[in-house]
Amino acid sequence: MASQHFSVKNGKIGRGQKHASYIAGQGRYAEKADVIFVADVNMPSWARDGADFFGVADRMERDNGRTYTEFEFAIPREIVDPIAYAKEFAVETLASNHPYRLAVHDKQASDGGRNVHAHLMFTERKLDGINRDADQFFRRANSKSPHKGGAAKDRKWHEKHMVENMRKTYSIFAKLHGVDLDLRSNLAKGLGEAEPKIGPVHGRTEKNSNRSNLVSKVENLRNNRMDDGGGDVLDNKLRHELEKHSKERRKQLWMTFHKQRSDNYLRLTEELKVSYSYQKQKIELIKSTYVKRRSDIKNNPGLKYVERRAAISIANMERITQELEVKAEFEAIRDVIKIEQKEHYFEKYRLFLEGYAKQGDEVAKAEVMRLVKNRPKLNLEQNSILTTGSINKLNPAAFNLKFEINRGGLVTYKIRGVDVIKDTGKQVDLLKTDALTVEAALKLAQAKFGNKLTLSGPREFQERAALVAAQKGLRVEFTDHSINQLMNKYKGELEMQRHLEMVEKHLLRAGKQLKTTDAIGQSTQVVIRQNVHLRNDQKYLLNNFEISFNDAKRVAESYGFEFIKPGNSSYSGTVIEITAHHAVQYLGRNRVVIHELAKINGDQSLIKGAKVEVSYVNQKPIIKIGQSHKPNTR
Repeated sequence: MASQHFSVKNGKIGRGQKHASYIAGQGRYAEKADVIFVADVNMPSWARDGADFFGVADRMERDNGRTYTEFEFAIPREIVDPIAYAKEFAVETLASNHPYRLAVHDKQASDGGRNVHAHLMFTERKLDGINRDADQFFRRANSKSPHKGGAAKDRKWHEKHMVENMRKTYSIFAKLHGVDLDLRSNLAKGLGEAEPKIGPVHGRTEKNSNRSNLVSKVENLRNNRMDDGGGDVLDNKLRHELEKHSKERRKQLWMTFHKQRSDNYLRLTEELKVSYSYQKQKIELIKSTYVKRRSDIKNNPGLKYVERRAAISIANMERITQELEVKAEFEAIRDVIKIEQKEHYFEKYRLFLEGYAKQGDEVAKAEVMRLVKNRPKLNLEQNSILTTGSINKLNPAAFNLKFEINRGGLVTYKIRGVDVIKDTGKQVDLLKTDALTVEAALKLAQAKFGNKLTLSGPREFQERAALVAAQKGLRVEFTDHSINQLMNKYKGELEMQRHLEMVEKHLLRAGKQLKTTDAIGQSTQVVIRQNVHLRNDQKYLLNNFEISFNDAKRVAESYGFEFIKPGNSSYSGTVIEITAHHAVQYLGRNRVVIHELAKINGDQSLIKGAKVEVSYVNQKPIIKIGQSHKPNTR
């Protein structure tokens, strides 16, 4: 059953900063363990955060004035993502009209379940687009010359039926999320007198003489409700005792799970500290060994220049391989801790309860059924990228793609005249799964949702997204731990591939392709062959690179163009084709240049039809993208 709670509170001067720190778990309240989310929204530029803003309000508001108004509301247990739910209600209620601090708390309820609730703390002063400093912001408003006075207070928060109206608004909001709430008073519901609030037990409760009277009053009200409920009084009391036992058991189960989770987190944190110290020492040893080896090679007078370059490249490759192995061990532990910190622990709690349910615990069985019933249903067939947090405002014109916006606000992006991506607001749906579409969708989702993304759809699509993110060097992170591991694996293999190609290039110049020489020992040859074999297994063959280059040449020849290799110069023109590893750029006068995509920075990209300027400095390309344009080929 959903918790029926929505209260409105006001704070006088001197209480704003203290209460803002309390709900956020800051300062003297830093030990509060129930704060799971804090956000400061619409804050003026002079305020560092919400606590600083309301601290200034304490000093600058008039005597006996309000520094804040607060909505404290319970988030129903049926809501799967309470943070997103609270953020949505805050935006619908205050929009961009008032500076506010939103905090979500999650703690143990008296019945053993979760008591998730939110504090929405805001100033009644309304933002009007005028930039004011801290001193002017809290002055009396000037209706004739608003820029000379302070921010005006919104009088609707003082209306007679404001509390009643806000409770109705919150009930409607909850109903839109599938939860029915009745926030009327007990008398309005015909339930009689409401139970007085007793409060939690602490060190001062023994000195409170009124507490025992309140406890007695609550017990009398509950007994009267049981007597008036009809049926046998003994049956009512027995049912009451069973409910009381269930509450205690739920509380016990939750506390046991929470302790196990805390102990596991502390253990992993300690392992991370030890692993970090070990990683640092190991990498320092690997680097010092590499520096000594490189110095010995440079000072070897018996080696030719190309032989020396090849030997140094091989030593650097071995260093990278060893460092990747050490870092992989550290990343594995850190990834587990990230999951412990950020993963939705409701699923873990369900697995924990299932263990007790198999042993015949009826309360655990009931809790499992409740969690399963409220689990969200995802569309496993739709290829989508979902948000895990806030949504940033985005101008579709910022992307170099054609788009259409329908009346409902849905944005459809096109590539080569074909619909490929739909932006529905809370998720990005992919209509195609080719590499170019996946890359564009990942960049769009990254701009809207941040670097933390959730993938929905078949496993094949998710693995393709991991591969594209690795190939394009996108700085994204996926909520699925296995997809993250796969992306990091691809990144390591691509880095190794590029380094092996550089080694082979030096060896080819020296005319010593993995032959026994004084500069290249037998053990080093084994390492190279093992890495080349690994690259073959993962289908990162040099042949694929040559096939891509040949495809690019074939495109140039089909138009009758002459192709050139890029040097330390600038090339301006339109990209007419993208192959697996190359881009073909038309320069005019029947000439094209072929660029290697692997050398391009992850924040830059070449898209077919884009007019770009590519400048090479020390063989590294720098790209300036202009307007899309179709070349005048034939």
